[in-house]
Amino acid sequence: MRALPLLLLCLSLPLSSAGCDAGEDDTSPEADTDTDTDGDADADADADADADGLLGRIAVVEAYRQDHDVHEGTTPTWGPLDVAWEGDVMGEWVYGCGDKTGDTGVWRITRTEGDCVLAVLQPCEGACEPPCESGTYCTHAGDCVATPRFTSAGTLTLGGLSETVTLQPGARGYQEASGLPADLFEGGDLVTLFASGDEHPVFAAETRGVASLDAALPCDDVPPAGQDLALSWTPSKGTRIRWDMFQDVHLSQGPRIRCELEDTGSLVVPAALMDAYLHGKRHTLALTRYTVSLAEIQGTGKVAFEAGSSVGCIVNEDHTPWRVP
Repeated sequence: MRALPLLLLCLSLPLSSAGCDAGEDDTSPEADTDTDTDGDADADADADADADGLLGRIAVVEAYRQDHDVHEGTTPTWGPLDVAWEGDVMGEWVYGCGDKTGDTGVWRITRTEGDCVLAVLQPCEGACEPPCESGTYCTHAGDCVATPRFTSAGTLTLGGLSETVTLQPGARGYQEASGLPADLFEGGDLVTLFASGDEHPVFAAETRGVASLDAALPCDDVPPAGQDLALSWTPSKGTRIRWDMFQDVHLSQGPRIRCELEDTGSLVVPAALMDAYLHGKRHTLALTRYTVSLAEIQGTGKVAFEAGSSVGCIVNEDHTPWRVP
């Protein structure tokens, strides 16, 4: 399978540590996975429906950079966290509210249109009075709570690929493994995840590889205000689609759009959402087809495990492909 794109800046892996015993000797993974093994859409739809309160996410992606014509495999993964983000916060887009990372802010959903949401970077103190202190953020309920911290689930091993991949935890979570072979899996291949355990206990998951995504992104013509943004591609049964638009204003701190839906072969970002999004003229775009399963971590929460194919690009201020000199 030809590898396809990157530019998923946020597949997070927040895991709850409630009820976990980091010192427990658990050498056999017990994972309650929900995955699509027969090619129909039911399992993935169930996994998506069960994703409320999701505590983590890990992904392996065949990525294509459209404006550079580069194919590679990637693992856009970080985390896990000790607790999940709350309310309308987009936990996968974390800038931080801690002493070491700086009080930058959190991404909050401010508008929803159909399958799409608009998120805006807001200060950590939010509307809380008195303002939240460093290391905490303001919830949608107006309370200051501790910012989730990165923790370890041990070594992550991704199998069923053309090359076995291992990820190690660091100070800022699990770092992305880039430069992997472009052909990581074929559509329908079984892809596996095993976490050796540490602050979180041992867990495992499996999902299925997806067919290559053949979409052409609007890398030279992002619609102006007042117009819908429409995308189309050849659909694939039993998969889902995620569309991300990052407004690259002041180190990507501008508004962001995310759409998630079944893989029907088309999506439309409504003009009302585009109007609220368009504040600058440089954008990171990414369309991803994926399958997902949910692994239960000994009653502490669920982790999503995804295999995907993605197309991405960066558009500069005059709406032409931006290229590194």
